[in-house]
Amino acid sequence: MKYGHYIQSQYMGISFIPVVGIPSLLSAAGTSKASGMEHGERWFERWANDLGGHYFDKKYGTGAKGYDSSSPNFFNKEQFNSGETTEYTNPRTGSPNFWKAYKSSISKWTFWDFIW
Repeated sequence: MKYGHYIQSQYMGISFIPVVGIPSLLSAAGTSKASGMEHGERWFERWANDLGGHYFDKKYGTGAKGYDSSSPNFFNKEQFNSGETTEYTNPRTGSPNFWKAYKSSISKWTFWDFIW
């Protein structure tokens, strides 16, 4: 989740670039194929999904005023975290959640995560 990376950068400051930013770019560019796991399964992507999911839940989900499960813009954090696609449509962009979802509770590590 792109917004989750923004939150990570706010937590980590300049250390975000070498710890998350560069490994995420390399993973998205194709090192995931070499490691045998998909980009969305990496620990930094799962953390970003968790942070973004928590944020959107507060803004557009159970923690938001005026939003309930019948609202067309309701963000269902439980569905998102379990890896299910959701009916949530981003009110800013109008884009639905149609991408492949990954459970945010289970992440994978590789040897390179410790070397980098």
